[in-house]
Amino acid sequence: MDTISPESPKLCDYFDMIGADKKRRLIAIMLGRLRMTVDECIDAYVSLSDRVPQKQRHRVTIRGRVQGRYGSDELERLIKEIVARQAMAEDVL
Repeated sequence: MDTISPESPKLCDYFDMIGADKKRRLIAIMLGRLRMTVDECIDAYVSLSDRVPQKQRHRVTIRGRVQGRYGSDELERLIKEIVARQAMAEDVL
């Protein structure tokens, strides 16, 4: 990307489609849909990964359903925070 532009370029300005596998789809969304630069994406992802809940053991509810290994509420809140922050940045431009 440095050869394209010395300033931190946006991949969405050069690619029509940005895809990813299951583990990296949040990065693809940040680069494509949220139109973040590579540097902004790295900063947001590092910030997010520092605050994502740690693995939990599988838990079984009273009704016998298995709950996920990660707490999704905190992850959802962090993703919404990134989206809101990016929306405010786009409004300023």
